[in-house]
This record gives sequence, structure tokens and C-alpha cells, in this order.
Amino acid sequence: MTVDYTIEIKSREKTATGYETTVVVRREGGVPQPVEVEARLSSDATVRQTWNGEATEETLVFTTPSPVSRVTVDPDHRLPDGDRLNNNDPIKIVTAVNRAVLPLDAYVITPNPTTGGFSFFWLDRFRITVQENTASVVVNEGRNHTLAGAVSIAEGNRLAGRLAYTYTSYAPVETGSPATYWAPDVELTTSLRRLLDGDDALWIFSLSALDLPSIGTSRAAAVGVDIAGGGSARLAIQAFDEIRLLPNLYLQGIGILGFGVGNLPDPMQFTFDELAALSLQSANNKLTGSISVTLDTVEEPYNLLNLAMVDGRRTRLFLAGGLGWTSLRECGTTTPSVEAGIEQTLALSTLGGLIPFELRVAISTPVIGEGVTVLSFGISF
Repeated sequence: MTVDYTIEIKSREKTATGYETTVVVRREGGVPQPVEVEARLSSDATVRQTWNGEATEETLVFTTPSPVSRVTVDPDHRLPDGDRLNNNDPIKIVTAVNRAVLPLDAYVITPNPTTGGFSFFWLDRFRITVQENTASVVVNEGRNHTLAGAVSIAEGNRLAGRLAYTYTSYAPVETGSPATYWAPDVELTTSLRRLLDGDDALWIFSLSALDLPSIGTSRAAAVGVDIAGGGSARLAIQAFDEIRLLPNLYLQGIGILGFGVGNLPDPMQFTFDELAALSLQSANNKLTGSISVTLDTVEEPYNLLNLAMVDGRRTRLFLAGGLGWTSLRECGTTTPSVEAGIEQTLALSTLGGLIPFELRVAISTPVIGEGVTVLSFGISF
């Protein structure tokens, strides 16, 4: 049975010798056991009392030389409390720049100097992100349910947004151990989006299913259906697989097939963003794919210009292509476009390993079809 401790300051009074603070602590569920209750003073000193936890509610009194600014139940996080946000009164809000210092019992504000925005979150339960003209929220309820929403303001104060619900199912995975190990198996998502199509608003209802990779296999597949308010619709299918050729050497392939029904409005047209060097226009139907050979280099970490440690390298040679067409009548008559390239990814860490990130450099060049050679850089935390 799970346990949840809460704490509340009932009163603060000044006495002839100092201050008296009355606190109520509660226990919901679990079994009775001693728990520490801490009061932090305005002088930053702390005093503690031990509550035996036998009753589900108890009143404690702290007599202190200076005022009490905060009280905390289980300050050392010794008990398996189901909700630590109510372990403080008043609720704790802190500012942090990396996850290594995030407290379990506080809301956290993280600034983003790149975008000028910030994130407000608690562990992996929820996250609110605010940037210029955009905002988003993600809420996780248990391990199965996720609610997500986003809104953006376009020119003319017009709103676009998305509301989605995702259900994640779990399945046992063979690991070679007699113990049973469960991993995410399938994600089912339904969403409603409001997009801008010129001066008009376009409402789109979507359903999608994603078969996730696992420890035992790298295979992944996804299928999605989008239905617009005007009656047009599209279907997209995507698949990925990976084969181990030699130690640290892998052959990877990915394919995407999309069909449109009716005259798709511009926001629903299939794009070709996965192709960097080719100039392909949006289309009602698309087919793209790529094949690549990836080498993961495992070696001793080394210093990069005294800025970061290089923990690993990944080199990828790839060949990718695609084609788009307007109607089934044109299917098979359109010449595909092809590009080739090389990508180098460095796994880096700085501040003693507290901040890991990846640096990616790639060059792509057209082989068949119109386009230009592109050198791209990317960084991800």
C-alpha cells in the first residue's frame, strides 16, 4: 500500500521568549512508522521533531528563537512517499540549470537562454514550457497516460494549437534473466489540432499507433490517420529496422509512405524535411526511404579543447531518396530524387559529466534530381 505524507502550518505566534509555530502532519495509507519533521527558521537554522506516525493526523508545536519560514515532513526522503510536493509548507519552488541538482519535493524553474523562455516542471510528472509566442504542457499520469497541449500565436494574433492524449502499453521483454522485465510496447495517440491555412483555420483530428523498439529488437513501425474538417484525409505509414553486421557496425533502413484522399490543404500536404539536399515540393502523396551504415566507436573519453569530454563517436554513411505525386494516375511516372552523405555525431559531456549533449555534423549532396550540397550542424541535450 502506498503512503502519502502531508504537512500544513496552522498558526504562527510571537511569545515572550521567541516564536511558537503549530503544524499539522497527516499520513494517508502505508503503515505507522517514525518520520522526521523539520522546521527551517528565518535565520536558515533548522530544528527537528520525530513523529511516531501511529495516528493518521498529529499536531506538533515548534518553539523557536526566530520565525519559522518552512516546515518539511521526511526531509531526508527516507520513506517511499507517493507525492512529495505536499511534503513542504509553503510549497517549494527552486531554479536549476541541470537535472543533477533537481529536488524531489519541489517545483523547478529552468531558464532557456537559447530561446529566452523557461520550463516549469516536477520530475517527469509534468512540464510547462513557455517561449516567445509559444507555450506547451505535458502531464504524465502513471506510466500509461500522457496529456499534451501546445499553443502558438501567429501574425495577426491568430492562434494555432494541439491537444493530444497518449496511452502507452507495456509488455515483457526477454533479457536472458529469470526475472520479468517490462518495457514500453505500443503508443496509441489521439489528437485535435488547429492549424492556419492562409486566413482560415483548419481543424484536424488524428489517430496514430507506434510500435516501439525494445531491448530485444530495434524494429519500430508507425501508422497515422489525419482527417480534416473539410473531409480530406491522409494516411502515413513508417517503418525502421536495424541489422548488426559486426561489433559496433550496423545497417539501418527507414521508409515512409503517405497517401492523401481528396485535395489536401497546404498544412496537410506531405513534406520532405528528412531530405536535406533535395528540393522536393510538398505533395498529396509521398514515398521516401534511406539506408545507412553506422559505426559506433567505443574508446577512452578524451578532452576536446578543454571544453568538454568526448565520450563516444558515431559515423554514418547514408543514401536517401524520395518522390511525390499528386494523384494515383501519376504514381510510377515521377522520377525519384536521391542524395548521399556522411554524418558524424559526438557524444559529449561537460561540468564533470553533469551536462551530457550530442554534437552532429553532416554533409549531404544530390545524386539524382535538383538540389544543392548542404553542410548542417546540430546540438541536442
